[in-house]
Amino acid sequence: FGQFFTPPKIKNLLINLVNPKIKENNEIESVLDPSSGTGGIIINVIKHYKNISKGKINKENLTNQINSNIYGIEIKGKVFNLGLSNMIINTGKILQNIKCDDSITKFQNIKVDTIIANPPFSISIKYDEINQNGFPKDYLPINVGGKNSELLFIQMMIYCLNINGRCATVMLDGAKIYSNKSNYHKVREYLMKTCELHEVISCPAGSFTST
Repeated sequence: FGQFFTPPKIKNLLINLVNPKIKENNEIESVLDPSSGTGGIIINVIKHYKNISKGKINKENLTNQINSNIYGIEIKGKVFNLGLSNMIINTGKILQNIKCDDSITKFQNIKVDTIIANPPFSISIKYDEINQNGFPKDYLPINVGGKNSELLFIQMMIYCLNINGRCATVMLDGAKIYSNKSNYHKVREYLMKTCELHEVISCPAGSFTST
């Protein structure tokens, strides 16, 4: 499934880049991890909200808001179950919007303020075999071939962001960034037309285990 689990320093970097906030009405911004794995990013987001909410939101209210406003999707059942266990150990709760599902071949009708993700690397998903009946046209608008999982996730994440939403995601360096084959360039063009790209950060070799 192309899973490369996110090291703690990278999790913290992604969260710091997006910096989920408390709104003026004292509600937390909604957060999605569309490939949540063992739940590490989500758990760190919860810790982030606990730190910034001190003196602003009482504990019960914050717990309810976290339960309503944090979303996670993981495709692989065993990894999903590890994520649930991890969540219980770290927070004492299983959040209602964490589910075992497919972010790409199934339409996820979610709109959030922020997305923090490390999607699977270089998995081939046959675009023409995705049943897009009932999908909005802008969910996966660009037919991408080859080892295309990251580029399908980019399209999915753009759809799931609210206007003025923010996203930080891991992207495999190489053909996805530079090549014009398999419509990769069309996804990059779509990204630049629909979003404001702030920065691309290169992680040193060895940042992720086994790649």
